[in-house]
Amino acid sequence: MPMGANGREGEFTVGTPNGARIFTEVKSPSWEGELSPEERTNGRKDQGKILDGEARMIALWERVQFEVGKAYKKFRDDMSNLLIIADDLFVSLEHGTETQADIALYATKTGCFLQQCTAESWRSWFVLGQEQSCRSVV
Repeated sequence: MPMGANGREGEFTVGTPNGARIFTEVKSPSWEGELSPEERTNGRKDQGKILDGEARMIALWERVQFEVGKAYKKFRDDMSNLLIIADDLFVSLEHGTETQADIALYATKTGCFLQQCTAESWRSWFVLGQEQSCRSVV
């Protein structure tokens, strides 16, 4: 296990063809984390993920923010960092991923990242692997 910031372990470090190293953290939020305290107390988690006829409000971006917050504490300043979110939420992050990420990271007053890193530059960094500093966190 590679060592991240503040003595916290990450999942692994990967190398790129050009020799750069990337500290990698994997988070796997599950549907149980979306349950209210009342639902947990009343045993909802023991009933399984899918219940016939159940409907609920969801805000996938909140789960993204929560996972970014946990992972960010491990990110290193001396190399690129990668967060992988492999979820088992009520509604998968595969639906509207870009929209959920934009809300989670850049929404006014609630986004994880502010002014110094725009949504477009973050996407460029993420997609193209460009090395730039987009680490200003609220």
